[in-house]
Amino acid sequence: MSSVSYDQTLITNWLGPHTVAKAHDYIHAVSGLQWKSNSNILSGKVQGTSYRPYKAEIYFHKIKGHLEVECDCSCPVGFDCKHVAAVLMAGLKKMPKAPPDSMRSELVSWLENFRSQHALTVRQARGPQPLKHTLAYVLTWLRSRQQYEVQIFKARLSKEGTIQAIEQFWNNVETSLTKTPKFITRDDLVILRELWLGHCKDISSDTYPLFGADGADVLQKMVLTGRLFIAPPTSHQPTSPIALSLGNTRPGQIQWQLQSDGRLRPAVHTEPPSMILLATDPPWYVDTRAAEAGVITQLSLPFRQLIDYLSIPPILQTETSLVAAMLNEVSSNLPLPPHIPHFSATRHRERAYPPSCHLIHNPY
Repeated sequence: MSSVSYDQTLITNWLGPHTVAKAHDYIHAVSGLQWKSNSNILSGKVQGTSYRPYKAEIYFHKIKGHLEVECDCSCPVGFDCKHVAAVLMAGLKKMPKAPPDSMRSELVSWLENFRSQHALTVRQARGPQPLKHTLAYVLTWLRSRQQYEVQIFKARLSKEGTIQAIEQFWNNVETSLTKTPKFITRDDLVILRELWLGHCKDISSDTYPLFGADGADVLQKMVLTGRLFIAPPTSHQPTSPIALSLGNTRPGQIQWQLQSDGRLRPAVHTEPPSMILLATDPPWYVDTRAAEAGVITQLSLPFRQLIDYLSIPPILQTETSLVAAMLNEVSSNLPLPPHIPHFSATRHRERAYPPSCHLIHNPY
């Protein structure tokens, strides 16, 4: 059994008074509390808001004579959380008995330091332990802003290191940039920093927009991790996102497209066809059928002008000639709306149109 000895004051110093205050309501929910044999590791399970109880482990070690802790938890926060604090407070009742009074204090101190160093040496000899969790980045359709943005989830890994299940929403970005949980890699830190810098601080949101050159850069980093997903807007199942891989570049062309109401609007057609265009620089496509995402090339307009052009309101067929004349005055290189004589809604419904990318625009 461990010779570790701590008290309520140390718990507060380690985790902070705010976290400790929240943990009082969870002490009764602690189960499976145990000190791992011949080590300074305290573990336990805490029933939280999830169906499955969270598992917390606390590693004790001494630094320059001071007892310190290193904590892991399977909850979305991942470390230094209220579940860890609850396990520590429940562990006070199972504190190993103090050594006999006849044992000299310097000998007790030596034994504790030796045990801590031995446990550390054993852990280092075993090498890094396989991660049990990781981050998953999910492109999610926001109906309120009519665009895809990034949501971050905590995902469970299989023994082979692949994502087994996307479990819980995770948004502890700011804290993780200064105190990083074990399940966050260096690649994740770069991605989280870029997402955070591009996040609109004035709007309370748990999603992160992708826009411009910075959006294209972080999008490529996410897809290269192998942990970028897209949740189709028609999906009602939280566990059904599609994993995306990096696809080849696809040439794009701006074309005017007839809508179901008979109006026209410009859209980007790619080859092969894809349905989603992200407003990054360069623009990216997402092909949910092929489970790919990549760069769109050969567009006739630069990024900023492309965004402005595709944001034109849908026009009536009777307005095509006037709009074409006005656009031609601006530039002879702009794609012009076609003149479609004797067009009827019935004929339009019978005609099949190829998939096209409509602009997913960032309002910030």
